[in-house]
Amino acid sequence: MTAYDQEGLSNTDTVEITYEAEKGKVYAAVIGISRYKNAPGLKYADEDALAFYEYLLHTNNVPKEQVTLLQNEEATLENVKSLLGEVIKRKARKQDTVIIYYAGHGVPEPDSKSPDGDGLEKYLFPYDADPNRLYSTALPMEDIAKIFSKLSAERVILIQDTCYSGSSGEGRTVQTAFRTRSVSGNFLDRVAKGEGRVI
Repeated sequence: MTAYDQEGLSNTDTVEITYEAEKGKVYAAVIGISRYKNAPGLKYADEDALAFYEYLLHTNNVPKEQVTLLQNEEATLENVKSLLGEVIKRKARKQDTVIIYYAGHGVPEPDSKSPDGDGLEKYLFPYDADPNRLYSTALPMEDIAKIFSKLSAERVILIQDTCYSGSSGEGRTVQTAFRTRSVSGNFLDRVAKGEGRVI
C-alpha cells in the first residue's frame, strides 16, 4: 500500500489483513425423564440424559453455562417450552449449533389431518403431562417443528430416545385409550425441514 501526503511525498508499506470467521458456540438442552406425575416410570432415561450432559461438558468441552439439564420433576411442560422456545432461541446465533437431547416417553394420538400420512400426532411427554389430555399437557412434534424454524442457528440437532409405537412393555411410550396404528417416519422429515436440521 502506498500513501501520499500533500506535498506528493510517498511512503510504501505492506499491510497484512487476516480475516478469521467467528466460531460458533454450542447450546444444548438435555432432558431426561424417568419419573412421571401421571404415567408409569422408565428405567435409565434420566441417567441417559445425565451421561449425555457430562459427555457434552467433559468430552466436548462445552461450557456449563451453555448446557441446561432438566431431569424428572424439573422437566415440566412449561420448563421444556421455555428452555427451547425462549432461552435457547434468545441465545443461539446464526453461526451456533443447538443440540436438543430428549430421553423419555413419546405418545401418539389420532389426528386425521396429520401431514405425515399416518393419521397421528406425535408428542413428547413431559413430567407433568396427562395421557388423557395430550393436547393441553404434552408437547406436540408440530411445536418442535415451529421451534426449529424460529431458531437462528444454522445447525440444529435433535436426539430422541423415545418411542411413539404405543406398544406395551418397557418401550418409552405411554398407553392411551386408542388402538395403536403404525407411526410413519415422515414426521422426522417434517420436523427437520430446512438445511442444517438433523434428527
